[in-house]
Amino acid sequence: MDVRNMIIMVSVLFILMINHFFYTEGISQVANLTPTLTLKNVEGAYVPYQNGIPVPTFEKQQRPMIDLAGQWKKQRFMADHDLTLGQRDAVNYAALLAEAGDCYKPGFDDTGWEDKAIPGVENLMNAYEVTPEYYEDGIWYRRHFAVPDSLDNHFAKLVFYSVNYVADVWLKI
Repeated sequence: MDVRNMIIMVSVLFILMINHFFYTEGISQVANLTPTLTLKNVEGAYVPYQNGIPVPTFEKQQRPMIDLAGQWKKQRFMADHDLTLGQRDAVNYAALLAEAGDCYKPGFDDTGWEDKAIPGVENLMNAYEVTPEYYEDGIWYRRHFAVPDSLDNHFAKLVFYSVNYVADVWLKI
């Protein structure tokens, strides 16, 4: 057996051991969210669809954009992970509203929240045992912005490049 095959075999064994540890120790979380990205066969070619809408391309499009980079408000909270990773049905939606309190309402007072420059790294790199910082709960981010009247009655898409796995987004329209 050559060195390359030996390294690959050891790597696979290590991954299997890690998976076994996380599953047997109950550390892992299992999501039951329905996938939103699908491939549909359209006249012999597979086309990606996100939430039932064709994804035309992954290339940047020439269209009006609103840059949301800058100062946001941020507040960490103890998230209910079963709720976070659960289906978005009527029961869980009501539970999300209850968990949110008034945080999602436009008039909510977030003046006591931390200021956060976005884009940016969430972890603080404090003197924790695990570096980078090990944080697994929820974070509220708030930002007020206006959409120009010229975009009224036009399709709009809100893109988050750095959401880690799942996000609930609240918009006042």
